[in-house]
Amino acid sequence: MSIIPALREGIRDTRKFGDRTYALLEEIRKEYGELVFFYLLGKEAKKYGDIISLPVDKRPREGYIMPGFEQLKKDPALQEKFVNAFIQAHELPTAYRSILKEYLQLAINSAEELAEYIGSEGKHRIRYEQFYEFKKFNKFIETIMEREFGARPREAPTRRVEKQRKKRIARPEEILAKPLAEFEKHDIAPTPKYPATKKGVEKELRKAGVPEETVKVVAPRLATAVWLDKWFENAAKSYTYKKLGGVPLDEIKNLRNMILAKKHVVEVAAKVMEEHWTRNNHVKIGEDHVDPKFLPLVREHASGMFEDLENIRKAVKEGKMSVEEALLRLHSELFAIYTALEFIEELAGTPDYLASNARPLGVGDRYVIKRDAIGKIHKKLKGTLGIYL
Repeated sequence: MSIIPALREGIRDTRKFGDRTYALLEEIRKEYGELVFFYLLGKEAKKYGDIISLPVDKRPREGYIMPGFEQLKKDPALQEKFVNAFIQAHELPTAYRSILKEYLQLAINSAEELAEYIGSEGKHRIRYEQFYEFKKFNKFIETIMEREFGARPREAPTRRVEKQRKKRIARPEEILAKPLAEFEKHDIAPTPKYPATKKGVEKELRKAGVPEETVKVVAPRLATAVWLDKWFENAAKSYTYKKLGGVPLDEIKNLRNMILAKKHVVEVAAKVMEEHWTRNNHVKIGEDHVDPKFLPLVREHASGMFEDLENIRKAVKEGKMSVEEALLRLHSELFAIYTALEFIEELAGTPDYLASNARPLGVGDRYVIKRDAIGKIHKKLKGTLGIYL
C-alpha cells in the first residue's frame, strides 16, 4: 500500500519513508501497544557451567509488543485504526479512507495466501515466476496499479510472449552496405509521435474489453509511459542514428521541451483540481490556466492534453471518478515525467556522453549523444516505466 504515496509524491528518500512508517506505528502503539520490559543482551559468558548472555544494561528497557497479523485480520477496529494512521502518516485526503479499507482487505488476503504457501517455518521459497500463480496476490497488485496509476494488468509469461520479447525490431547488420537515404525509408521511427502512441494504447485497451469512458481517462496516462519507453528504445536501435554516431543533441533538447510542456500542463491541472474541483467547482482546464511563458511550448507539444483533462473533468462531475482518484492519476504521470526529465538532463549535461556528429546539418547539429549512453539511460528509466508497462 505504501507504493501509493511513494509514486504519488515521487519519494526516493528511504529515511523519509522510514519516518512516516514510524509515525504510523506510533499511532497504533498508543492504543494497541502492550507495554513490556526487557534486557538488551550482550556478550556470552560462562557461569555455573552454562553459557549465558549477559545483559548490556543493569536496568531493564521499556518496549511495546504490537498487535499481530491475526489480530489485524479479525479486528475491524484495528483495521480502521491502521487506515486512519496510514492517512495521517502519509498526509492523504480523508476521503480516501474507504478506498484504503478495500486495499487493506486485499493486502490481508494476499499476505495470508503467501504465508500459507511459505509455511510456518518458511521452508518454501517463492521463485519470481511463481507469483503469477497466486490469485489473491495478483488481485491485490493489479487492483492498486490499475486504479491508481492506470497500469496494465500483468500478463503471465507464455512461450508466445517470450518469443515476441526476443523478436528484434530492426536488423541493421544486414543492411550496413545500403546508403543512408535508402535505409531511412525503412528505418524504425527514431522519434515516435505521442498522438499515434495514444491511439495505439486506446486500441489495446478496447481489445482488452476496457469500457470506453475508462479508456479516455486511462489511455493518456499510460501512453506517456509507453511513448517515453518507445522514444529511447527506437533511438538506441535506429540505423539513422547509428550512422550519425548517436542521437543529435537537438533531438534531445526537443524531447526535453516536450516533457517540460507536459509537466507544466499536468502541474497546472493538479493545482486547479486542488483549488477548485475539491470545492465542487469543476472548472474547465485550458490555455487560460497556462503560464504565458510556457504557452508557445504547450501549444507546440502538449495541446492535446486539454482534451484528455476534459474527459477527466466530465468523469469527476458525473460522479464516475473522485477528485482524489483524478489527482492520483495525475501525480502518477508526473512521477514518470519528473524521472524522465531528470535522466534527459543527465544526458544533455554529461560531457562524456557527447560525440561529434558524423553528418551535421548545421551549427546546432554538431554534436550527438552516444547510443550506448542512450541505452544506459533507457535501462535506468525502464525501472520507473516498468510500473506502467
